[in-house]
Amino acid sequence: MMMTIIDRYLGKTVILSITMSLMVMLAIQTFITVVDKMRDITDSYGVGSILVYSLLNLPSQAYEIFPIIVLIGTIVGLGKLAGNSELTVLRAAGDSVKAISMSVTKLGSLFILMVFLIGEYLAPDMVRYAEEYRALRLGEVVHVSDGGSFWVKDGQRFIHVNSFANDGSAAQLSYFELNDAGQLSEVLRASGAESNTDGWQLSDVTRTQFKANSSVSESIDSLALQAGFDQETVGRLMLIPKDIPLTELYGYAGYLESNGMESKSYYLSFWKRILLPLSALGMLLVAVPFVFGSLRERSIGQRIMTGVFLGVIFFILSQMIDHLGVITQFPPIISASIPTVAILLFWSYLLYRADRPA
Repeated sequence: MMMTIIDRYLGKTVILSITMSLMVMLAIQTFITVVDKMRDITDSYGVGSILVYSLLNLPSQAYEIFPIIVLIGTIVGLGKLAGNSELTVLRAAGDSVKAISMSVTKLGSLFILMVFLIGEYLAPDMVRYAEEYRALRLGEVVHVSDGGSFWVKDGQRFIHVNSFANDGSAAQLSYFELNDAGQLSEVLRASGAESNTDGWQLSDVTRTQFKANSSVSESIDSLALQAGFDQETVGRLMLIPKDIPLTELYGYAGYLESNGMESKSYYLSFWKRILLPLSALGMLLVAVPFVFGSLRERSIGQRIMTGVFLGVIFFILSQMIDHLGVITQFPPIISASIPTVAILLFWSYLLYRADRPA
């Protein structure tokens, strides 16, 4: 795809404006995070540590708000060109709004792709490192849930762990297995457990096996437990769907679905993240014909407020659709696609109006 001087000029203007808008939003977000975490200050976890924690979370936060930032930045950048009559000159030279939209997307799509790769392959690792860094500074063990315990189901087997440390060790592990009739057949209770390539190595174990009319208990110092879930699988329970790497999310959702557990929110998150670059591109496209309307003569402050207003509407509607998608029978891919399709339809409508003869 050949790029002309006009393509590069429009693309650089938009990318610079998006970058500046993103930096402003992230600066505000960092300030809010630092203030919020001030209550955690200790001798080993001071303002500097809080700032490091906040900075490590910035890629993830930037990725979450990126489509809205694209809309705001594009409106501001092209609005400035429109205010200087540069876009009017392009129209007078014979360029349609559609042609200008395509010019903006040539460099804009590459920028969106770069942010997508950073958000999917760098941000999740940085979030995990941020939590580990904070826990280390505070002298805490990272627990999977607020209560410090969790359950995992694997076919006819269930495991309960009171706490799960970063080194892969677990405390007070309980293991329950059902027979084909759905009756309890075996219970293992261990004071500790460590994950390995074959499953779990339990220590200080009490095993109880249930027969037809009796039960037998025994104490075992160490026992190897083969299970379909390991430290990596359990560790994902520490993360909400958006923090699980995209390459692992679909498989994990399938694991939950095959075991009769709630998986719809994980599938929905997967498809939303797959479609996020298209949503961001849609926001960029929407801004182009929008600028040719009433925004042309407005100040930069008014353009920003317009972009924020549209972005907030999109965010609220997207969240509503997400919640409806989880509680209804719509396939997750459809629920995830609705906001993106709506953006592209809105762009088509604005494009039709902008290029319609007066």
